[in-house]
Amino acid sequence: MARNRDEYQFALLFNLIRLIKGKGMLVFLTCRKPGTERILVSKLKEELAGEFSFKELTFDTGDYDPIDYIAVVEDQSPKKLYIISGFPFEIFYKNPTIMEEDIKRLLNAFNIRREHILVLNLKIIIICPPELEDRMMMKAPDFYRFCNYSADFSEKEIEKTVNHGSQDKLKKIDFLLNALKTTIREDHKADLYFELGKLYYELTQFEKAVSFLEKAEIIYKKSKNKKKMAGVWGYMGKVYSGLEQPKKSMKYVKESERLSREMNLLGKVVE
Repeated sequence: MARNRDEYQFALLFNLIRLIKGKGMLVFLTCRKPGTERILVSKLKEELAGEFSFKELTFDTGDYDPIDYIAVVEDQSPKKLYIISGFPFEIFYKNPTIMEEDIKRLLNAFNIRREHILVLNLKIIIICPPELEDRMMMKAPDFYRFCNYSADFSEKEIEKTVNHGSQDKLKKIDFLLNALKTTIREDHKADLYFELGKLYYELTQFEKAVSFLEKAEIIYKKSKNKKKMAGVWGYMGKVYSGLEQPKKSMKYVKESERLSREMNLLGKVVE
């Protein structure tokens, strides 16, 4: 059976990331729709789970640009893979001039901070429109030529590659919904709600994802399960990003990060 172009690109991408695990790396994955972007993020996490921890940053990171944020704010780890996503594709393609100032800030940050990628062995994946990659290439052609991997994913082909995955997710959803009917313990219900929220997010059914994540949130708050709360809030941030509500998205992302930092500090004290 003939394989499509995207399958080969995924294989090359994963092998490249594993091959240069100990070195700095900048990867551009380009597409033109938010749905394709979400599929790319999901595939990265599914393939590389257990080998890397993931840090997702949106293009809107408040006072910092994403690359600035990683270079200045983050406590880098060689086993961390930074994924810059959440690009506002629809706004960009309807009226690119609206985003011009933000894009210029991003390009300047990239130009100033690009050496950090090599010096600190950062592994950064940027998912964006091909037009933005072209501008970054022109901003720092010397760096781009030697320190970059790029792949463009077409909407039609990538949708074919995930058809079977979508069917598997729908089967899991049916199983979990049936399990809910016979589950008595609240903590078990919360875990099922959380899993359903994640699955609906991956299927881009954001309204359903929110409803289940909120149910999990209520129970985890009562039980004071900080680890699970951080996870739920992280997904709430992603879902509201998909719903194009950036303020809500950033609020939940920040709360998730704050809680994760608290737990890390507590763990160090206990040790």
